[in-house]
Amino acid sequence: MKKLFFSTLKYITIILFSLYFIIWLASPMIIGKVVQQQLSPYQLSLAEQSHFRYNPFISALTIEDLVINKNQQKMLAVSKLCIELNLLQLIFDKLSIKSFEINGLYTIIELVNNHWQVAGISLANNNAPDSSPSDEDKTPMPYQVIMPKLELSQSEILVVHPKQKQLIAINALTVSDVKANKDTQTATVQLQVAIEQSQLATEAKFVVVDNKVHIKNALSLDDFQLAQLLPWLPEEFNALSGALSVTGQQELDINDQKINIVLTDTHQSLEQLTLNTQGINFTASQQAFTSSTLNIHLQPEKPVLIDGEFNVKLTDTLINRQDELQQTLAAIAQVDTGLVAINTETSIQQLHLPKLTITNAVIAKNQGTQLPALTQFEQLTVTDIALSALGTKIKEISIAGLAADISLDSEKKVSNLQPFESLLTNKPQSNTTEQQPVAATKKAVPASNYPISIERFQFADDASIHFTDNSVDPAYERSFIIEKLLLGPIDTQQPDLVSKFSLAGKSNQYAIFDFNGFGKPLLPEPELQLTANLKELDLPSVSTYIKDALKYEIKSGLLNLAIQAELKGEQLTGETDILLQGIDLTAADDHQANSLSDKTAIPFSAAIGMLKDSDGNVELNIPLSGKTSDPSFGTSGIFSLLVKQATMMAAKEYLMTTFVPYAKVVSVALAAGNEMLKLRFNDLIFAPKQVTLSDEHQSFLEQFAALMKEKDTTQMTICAIAAPQDIDLAAGDEVNNKEDIKQLLKLAQTRLDNFKHRMVNDFQLKSSRLLLCTPQIDSSKGAKPRITFTSN
Repeated sequence: MKKLFFSTLKYITIILFSLYFIIWLASPMIIGKVVQQQLSPYQLSLAEQSHFRYNPFISALTIEDLVINKNQQKMLAVSKLCIELNLLQLIFDKLSIKSFEINGLYTIIELVNNHWQVAGISLANNNAPDSSPSDEDKTPMPYQVIMPKLELSQSEILVVHPKQKQLIAINALTVSDVKANKDTQTATVQLQVAIEQSQLATEAKFVVVDNKVHIKNALSLDDFQLAQLLPWLPEEFNALSGALSVTGQQELDINDQKINIVLTDTHQSLEQLTLNTQGINFTASQQAFTSSTLNIHLQPEKPVLIDGEFNVKLTDTLINRQDELQQTLAAIAQVDTGLVAINTETSIQQLHLPKLTITNAVIAKNQGTQLPALTQFEQLTVTDIALSALGTKIKEISIAGLAADISLDSEKKVSNLQPFESLLTNKPQSNTTEQQPVAATKKAVPASNYPISIERFQFADDASIHFTDNSVDPAYERSFIIEKLLLGPIDTQQPDLVSKFSLAGKSNQYAIFDFNGFGKPLLPEPELQLTANLKELDLPSVSTYIKDALKYEIKSGLLNLAIQAELKGEQLTGETDILLQGIDLTAADDHQANSLSDKTAIPFSAAIGMLKDSDGNVELNIPLSGKTSDPSFGTSGIFSLLVKQATMMAAKEYLMTTFVPYAKVVSVALAAGNEMLKLRFNDLIFAPKQVTLSDEHQSFLEQFAALMKEKDTTQMTICAIAAPQDIDLAAGDEVNNKEDIKQLLKLAQTRLDNFKHRMVNDFQLKSSRLLLCTPQIDSSKGAKPRITFTSN
């Protein structure tokens, strides 16, 4: 009996061994035919060198040199694949995969006719039967799957888009600790991928319990080139480039279509970003995003919920036109959002920025012209910003280093707005017929009452504003230095809140302005109170705006203005005090000194003269009343100024004795008219083309300053006169060329400015006592470049 048992066992072993050997020997041919049959419906063919082998002794399948072709193009290739099973574990309802190794995988993923194909097999096969299991077929998995490790190495995936081909190199893929049964599935995945120069590394742990998915992942991406994404973007994107790097940890939970994502220690940087879309070119040398924690909740047909903190920084940002890169719309050195807190999970969605900083910004600059930028500033700081559905609250907006330059051309258009104007001009226009229903719809939508409050708006330091108007002749220029600007608080939900306003600074070199007010500007009928003071406004500089209407120019004079005004609704009340110092008129566009045209300016000049006091000043008090839409100005107080006061001067001998120390400055002359004696101030002579004050002028300057200090109530009108010699013309030549006139007047104005600057800064004379007049030209024979002086 025992012999029979061993004999039977021997034969069974021989039969099994023979069967296994036959399977091992025939497996290449059998597997090859089966695989070819499966590939034929997809017009795929198996290359001859492809080799298959199944070893039943160790339950291992080996595939070597696998190549699948389609129309003689390689679609899938595997250098070596080896999978080994432990079949004995099936007895214990376990599918155990002892090892799974793939080396040298190559496949093509291609977009064809808007459908994806993997290795030549379309993923959108409309003729394929519905293979999704019915509810009746959904039975629990009978086996527990165990796989210690799956390894994929030295593999490549070629992604083919009609516009681009992209090769993805999988350096290593490891799937380990795989355990799966009907209730729980776990696995760990490690992946290292190279996409051109960029490297992607990730390690994820997957846990599925009762259809609840939890994934914990660590991600690292270095120098991913965004240009590779351009073919996948809409056609509006014309260019995209930059290097993206990302590191961080992510946790993902999926439960009943609810997705919760937790991002931890996220760091994202983008170097040399360039984006062209819809006529706009956007570049940034660096963009950085950091977040210690960020929670994102997703649910079908519900808004995204976000809770956490993050920071965004942009460096060297440039926005310009795509077709005109020299026309800068905005250039910003840095934008820093600070640590932003966001919470959209509560009933009131909130976004809080403790501090937003924008550094070194330039707005509207055409690099192809000499025009300065429309606006630039060193730093814009917005602190304590709170945004929610209930409104926006801002504690403070502060601007430092603001410089604005407004230049009007001959048609009164802002020249340095050209970058924006050309962009709007070239913007595609929509069809008018199609826009009509949309316009009607917008009209029906009620206006938004979204609350906005700003506690304080201010300039952190001096702001510079320069204005040029080339629509008048001569062109008008004026500079402003705003030393103080303060506004606030403002709250659209509290119209009864009192807002304060303060503005102070100077214009050109000596004019000073100071405006202060408070009120309730958001009431249906606004209430405002204003106190304004303006001192030493140089009137000749504004002549260009009045000469066409009056046919006169202001030859000399200063304007001092004081306003007390109150506004309630449209009702305006208050009064204005006006002081005109040393005002004198001359005929319009008369640049010749002592010309006959000056004599023709008698009627209007005489009217002004009747209002002058003994110091040559005009003082007016004008009440304000009426509505802002139709104000009227009273005339009380004017008539009391119509009687001119005059006194006789002392004897000539007394004057001569008095002014002997100032012989270089003052001489005494007989005068016709109502004064028997008149002081005459000597001219300050310049050499041709000379604009600076030299040592030869020092004695005159010292005597002039001493005289002005002794006669501390005297005001002096100073006028600069240029001569043809200043531009290499002969003395006595008439100057008619427009450009020559401008050159001479500019040279004379420079002499005038230098003289006043010297008196004010070196000799501490009050600027209000030196009244500048419009520069002139003397073309008479023997004329010399000079500055003349007239006491008021």
